[in-house]
Amino acid sequence: MPVVVEGQLTMAEFLRAQYLHLRPRPWVAIVGGVILGASLFVIGLSWALRSSERGIPSSAVVLLGVLLYLAILFFGYLPWRFRRLFTQQKGLHGSFRLEFADGGVSASTAHGQAQCPWSHIHKWKEGRHLLLLYFSDAMFAIVPKRCFGTKEQLHEFTTLLSRNARRAT
Repeated sequence: MPVVVEGQLTMAEFLRAQYLHLRPRPWVAIVGGVILGASLFVIGLSWALRSSERGIPSSAVVLLGVLLYLAILFFGYLPWRFRRLFTQQKGLHGSFRLEFADGGVSASTAHGQAQCPWSHIHKWKEGRHLLLLYFSDAMFAIVPKRCFGTKEQLHEFTTLLSRNARRAT
């Protein structure tokens, strides 16, 4: 029995989808956290050892610069850029209907229809509020979880996905 969902994508869901797409694999996030923690520890230690001297260690300036850059990138530029992309891409603003069956995915909007066999779904990724179906490493479809009528329907869909596509970590 096919799973059918209908809905309309919101800008907030589009933003969440972009961040979910950018989310690194767990092992990459752990390694990055360890490197950041070790860097902060070394800078703190060097600062404590140089407490008798005036000024800030150059390594602290570099790390603070990198952290400032990342904060501006992730909390300033990227949200602005993603909102702009959503506004520009008018096809994302209308309602959609998705049907998931053993043969694949069928999508329809006011502007057209498309069918995609499961063999064309490269992988899928799940977040708290939505699912991403990848056609390649860079191109994906957004499926908001709120569009599923029941938890059973969502479970049936993820089971269908697990049978037919690789889950991204």
